[in-house]
Amino acid sequence: MTWTINIIGISLLVALFYYRRHSQRKQRNLQSEKGAIFLENVRVNWEKIEIDTSNCSVIKYDTKIDRNSPLYQPQHKEESFFDWMNKDNNKVNLVDVARSKFVCNYFQNGELIKSFSRTVDIDITVAQFKLKLRDYVNVYVNNHSILDDYYIDLSFLQEKIDLQKFNN
Repeated sequence: MTWTINIIGISLLVALFYYRRHSQRKQRNLQSEKGAIFLENVRVNWEKIEIDTSNCSVIKYDTKIDRNSPLYQPQHKEESFFDWMNKDNNKVNLVDVARSKFVCNYFQNGELIKSFSRTVDIDITVAQFKLKLRDYVNVYVNNHSILDDYYIDLSFLQEKIDLQKFNN
């Protein structure tokens, strides 16, 4: 009788783990869809400013995040069932996260008008390399808001690098 309860309990834990993993993937896909809708809205309705990449810099902004925090997202590999089972919410388990901060300065007639910044979860070496491949970075400003709303379009960071360009 006890072994059947143990088997049922273990089966429920495994099912809960896979349900949670499926829910997180579904949530990430939904967020990326919302992100695409937001970006399209910004591109259509906000004012676009093209900033030369020579006026942009990337700062190493690495940090540590508590792995047991609900805000933590696994970076490169999926969390295994055993990792999930061994998670202790009462314990702080810090994980290194590679981050970079983009700072783009907008100049008009040689005068600094405004600095724009955005932090992304990407290694600084990759961020700097992909920025050097670009001629400009688009910044969108919402002129219809009393807030200082702007969006730096860093979607080029998700693009694959075309090595054929360098062979010619």
